[in-house]
Amino acid sequence: MPTANLNVHAVQKAGKVLRSLAHPVRLNLIQALAQDKHSVLALARELGLPQAVISKHLGILKKAGVVESKAVRNFRYYHIKQREVLKILACISKTCSKGGPA
Repeated sequence: MPTANLNVHAVQKAGKVLRSLAHPVRLNLIQALAQDKHSVLALARELGLPQAVISKHLGILKKAGVVESKAVRNFRYYHIKQREVLKILACISKTCSKGGPA
C-alpha cells in the first residue's frame, strides 16, 4: 500500500482538518453541504438541531478551513471550501460499512 510522505506543515494541517471532522454533527454538516450551499437556518431544520449548535460546529469547520461562508442580506450561506474532504468521508464510509474501526 502506498504511503504519503507528509512534511511537518502538512501533518499539522491534516491533524487540524481531521480533528474538525471528528464529530457526528460535523460529519452530517459536511454531507448536507456536499450537495449545495446552505444557511444556518436551513441546516438546523435539515438536521433537527438548534441554530446555536449548527453555528458552533460550522465555526469549527470554518476555522479548520473546511468550509467558508458568504453573507447575502441577512443570511450567511456556508459551502465546502476543500472538496477533497468528501474523499475522506467516502473513505471513512467505506471503511465503517465493512465493519472496520468503530
